[in-house]
Amino acid sequence: MIRRDQKVGTVGILPHILFLAANGAAVVWMKINTQLPFWAALLIVSPQTAAVIYALLTMKDEDDAPEAKHRRYEVGSGLICGILLLMTGFRAASYFFLVYLYGLARVRHDHLRFTAMPKGSPWIVSNGDRVSSGHFLHYLIGLGIWMALFLMIYPVIFRLLPERQGES
Repeated sequence: MIRRDQKVGTVGILPHILFLAANGAAVVWMKINTQLPFWAALLIVSPQTAAVIYALLTMKDEDDAPEAKHRRYEVGSGLICGILLLMTGFRAASYFFLVYLYGLARVRHDHLRFTAMPKGSPWIVSNGDRVSSGHFLHYLIGLGIWMALFLMIYPVIFRLLPERQGES
């Protein structure tokens, strides 16, 4: 029998379990089809998995949940933080992609970097090589780094923002 005070929009644990299973399948698929090391496949999928696990661990009844605190400038600071961390993730993904292609020792020794990354064309490395494939892998690495950085840094920035005085 359904309780009358229970909200209709609540979700059980089944969608969360399905989501975690899908992330596990994504890690296995990446390990098999992309020839990535296990740590790289886990790095790409882990921010999403960590967010779901955190939500499961901190889940409590909605009756006991405090009202959400709104902060001043939260949307603007979120956009600025997201864009800056996206650029950081893109730069870091370029470095990790070169490490994937050439190895850490060669990237450090030869000071390799991308000199040009035109859309739809081979990317040019500082040693003159042209990389014509693997651009989607670069995207996945960048997305994983961006999401991990955003989930770590933005909550700290959000707590530092001043609270709203009152609703008009």
